Amino acid sequence: SWRGSKPGTEAAKKGNDVVMSPTSHCYFDYYQGNPELEPKAWGGNITLKKVYHFEPIPEQLSAVEAKHILGGQANVWTEYMNEGNQVEYMILPRMTALAEVLWTPKDLKDWGNFSQRMETQYQRFENMGVNYANSAFQVSAKPELDASTKLVNVSLFTEAWKPEIRFTTDGTEPNVTSTQYTEPFKINESHTVKAVVVKDGKPMSNPLATDF
Repeated sequence: SWRGSKPGTEAAKKGNDVVMSPTSHCYFDYYQGNPELEPKAWGGNITLKKVYHFEPIPEQLSAVEAKHILGGQANVWTEYMNEGNQVEYMILPRMTALAEVLWTPKDLKDWGNFSQRMETQYQRFENMGVNYANSAFQVSAKPELDASTKLVNVSLFTEAWKPEIRFTTDGTEPNVTSTQYTEPFKINESHTVKAVVVKDGKPMSNPLATDF
């Protein structure tokens, strides 16, 4: 069932066995981060966190009907992937998230715990020499306008575990000595905010650049 979960739900209600593979969570040829920072991909945006929150068994099914959901499946179409290392980049670490989702009881899933354990998994990928994606380390910005003061409060966030975010507001490239993000900051004039996660003294991805 790839066109959403509805067809799979209807099939299970009729007693048919189903493999859930909706485009909303299971197409690993879709982008997994900011398209400006990612290699060319096939539309959509399915981040590591979104994969982890995939629930293969629809709530509408009874316990008997739910037994017809055999599991899930990831898909990788390679129109934009010319080499094996590109395929590795698109499936790792999202494959790790999907594996845990499909093998772990729903009540035991915990994004925070998974995100923390991914620190070890990234090291495994390094030791294996695979070309895994660092998209979870990309920084995103969330602005909120304070109409009373006419200031913009900017929050920075990422999917990485307790990230060290360094940022600049003058358009220069952030590095290990740039201002460390600890709380939302205010801007009152036009700025270009650039931010990056730093780990072990090196940037973990290309920097976000957002114009305000």
